[in-house]
Amino acid sequence: MVLVQFIIALVNIFYELAFNDGISVRILIACRFIFAIACVVPLALIIAR
Repeated sequence: MVLVQFIIALVNIFYELAFNDGISVRILIACRFIFAIACVVPLALIIAR
């Protein structure tokens, strides 16, 4: 549980750094969704077998 909270804190820090650097919010959200799809689809295909 502590590891999950640590990872979430790191993600929040990276988001803040990206926002301060000038990355568009839409681009950042799109990249987050693409990364999530890339992680979930292989798991779904493996579990569905």
